[in-house]
Amino acid sequence: MASPSVLKPSTGSLSAELRIVRRDQVPDVWWVFRPMIECALMTATEAERANGWDVLTVKARLIDGTMQLWTAGTSEDGVKAVAVTEIVNTDEGRVAGIPIVVGDDMGSWLEHVEIIETWAKINRCDWLQGQGRRGWARILKRYGWNSVTTRDDGVMQIRKAL
Repeated sequence: MASPSVLKPSTGSLSAELRIVRRDQVPDVWWVFRPMIECALMTATEAERANGWDVLTVKARLIDGTMQLWTAGTSEDGVKAVAVTEIVNTDEGRVAGIPIVVGDDMGSWLEHVEIIETWAKINRCDWLQGQGRRGWARILKRYGWNSVTTRDDGVMQIRKAL
């Protein structure tokens, strides 16, 4: 799987940088990101938890490379956000899923989602896909994302063609 560690956002702003954490680094930095990932997993449904949506499974998948850990932050302010991605082959094509996104100061890092898009394209993905509250769908619409479905609990599936 290609690594975009050298990719840079196209803007020259003073906003947070988005970086991928190499899987061999996950054990050393896990203590920093675990609380944020646990917070995100609190919204998982019982079915998702039954299918491995717990913090130890996510950690194991980050280490084995089936999931990827992304961080956004600055040297001055530290970590602002964390995202977890995974590539899945589906009937509709190859999907770069972003099942976990959690953090603060969205305006400083959201514009850099293009780095994940580039990574997904390098890895021959057809779609980016995530889920979140209606607010996420509204915000991501200006970046070319569309709502696909809404679950009974109000969580929306959102995606972007690549």
